[in-house]
Amino acid sequence: MIHILFICHGNICRSPMAEFLLRDLLVKKGLSHEFFVASAATSREEIGNAVYPPAKKSFLPLALVAVKKQHDR
Repeated sequence: MIHILFICHGNICRSPMAEFLLRDLLVKKGLSHEFFVASAATSREEIGNAVYPPAKKSFLPLALVAVKKQHDR
């Protein structure tokens, strides 16, 4: 299994967007069982906060679901 970790400052915008996009692509290609995809923050500032609303809104045209993140350290 291949592990991919996207990292950004707060894990509420860039890294979750990358995580959701890659997961969606892997599902569509039938490869999701071969990958573990996650995202994490370099800071504890945003712990407990959901995905940034404008980022979440950008998923709508792509039919992606932005689930509430469990923030990793």
